[in-house]
Amino acid sequence: MRNNVAVLSVVVTMAMAVGAGATELTRDPHVRPANQQGAALMAEGQEKSQTVRDLATKLDQSDLVVYVVTASRAPNAPDSAIRFVGRSKAQRFVLVQISNETRPDQRIELLAHELQHAVEAARSTWVNDNHTLGMLFAHIGWKDPSKQGGYETTAASLIGRQARRELVANGR
Repeated sequence: MRNNVAVLSVVVTMAMAVGAGATELTRDPHVRPANQQGAALMAEGQEKSQTVRDLATKLDQSDLVVYVVTASRAPNAPDSAIRFVGRSKAQRFVLVQISNETRPDQRIELLAHELQHAVEAARSTWVNDNHTLGMLFAHIGWKDPSKQGGYETTAASLIGRQARRELVANGR
């Protein structure tokens, strides 16, 4: 858990420092690794899944920046999650965390799933903190009883399955 707090602190600091004086969108990729494992997951996901590539392209056209981290899962936590971490004048920042305790292909599926949630948040410019992120997911989705404090949406569930089909097809 300490590791998760440290990673989150670094991401928030990076996000706020990068965006502190920004008044327009940057041309940097909007899906960024927050650690080496996140970079490896992003590279593999974009190599193996058109869905992951398409979602990253959609996010590049938004004001939402997504930091991807893989880390150990806290007890009773889901295998993946998205949370709002900050905003600047021009950009909003979320953290997607994927459990490194899942299978490699499952991590790509989870990445696609969470990137879809990020796209949903990107489309809703009024989402600017964890409270409004939760309101969005409650509005377009449902409370998932299997996840502590978590929500689910149909689009993210379908995208995760689509990425899984791509991984199976590429494995042949």
